[in-house]
Amino acid sequence: MGFFDKIFGKTPETADEWFQKAEEMIHNGKTRESIKCYTRATEIDPDFKEAWNNLGNAYAQINENENALICFDKALKTNLNAQSVILRKEKFSSKKYNLDTKDGIEAVPLLDDIILINKGVALRNLNKNTESLESINKALSMNPSNSIFWNAKGNTLSASNKFQEALVCYEKSILLNPNDALTWKNKGVALFSLGRLDEALICMDKSLQINPKDGDTKMKKDYILSNLNKK
Repeated sequence: MGFFDKIFGKTPETADEWFQKAEEMIHNGKTRESIKCYTRATEIDPDFKEAWNNLGNAYAQINENENALICFDKALKTNLNAQSVILRKEKFSSKKYNLDTKDGIEAVPLLDDIILINKGVALRNLNKNTESLESINKALSMNPSNSIFWNAKGNTLSASNKFQEALVCYEKSILLNPNDALTWKNKGVALFSLGRLDEALICMDKSLQINPKDGDTKMKKDYILSNLNKK
């Protein structure tokens, strides 16, 4: 019996209960089961923005990107309902956001920017890079100080073989968050693609300093070294 079942002791009934059940499923690595629960939450409350977004993420995890896009579009068309506001407050109630229980909806960080990024990633996975950039750029217009968003834009540009433009995005991301190992690795891949192997190696080393257990980065570093030795 899971934590949720111990609390409720019955089949979920409300949208919030189905949402919490879905979150437990995701936490336990049961993505397909979570999809059923998120779907039930949205059936009960079609305006449950957070549930639509998380349902899209769950579909994306199993590479059902077309279904993910449908969910993200549904999320973007709905306003934050009362339950989504509560969830956002719980997620962002910290000194950084300076929220408390008296804050209204205007104090809750926008969810649309995150949904637009998620949509952009799903579009990129479907090789729809132009649409992906449009979605990511909309997110950046809302939140230009998010390092993850700049990294996402860099990845879409890299997928379009626009490595020089991608570098600009990775550099902006690193300026905002110099301790993101993934962005350093992505920057290294872009530099390698441009034939700038020495610089690429420096980026891989930076990435490994932050996350020394990343096997993929180690493999990419070894590949760069093997190419440098051929010079």
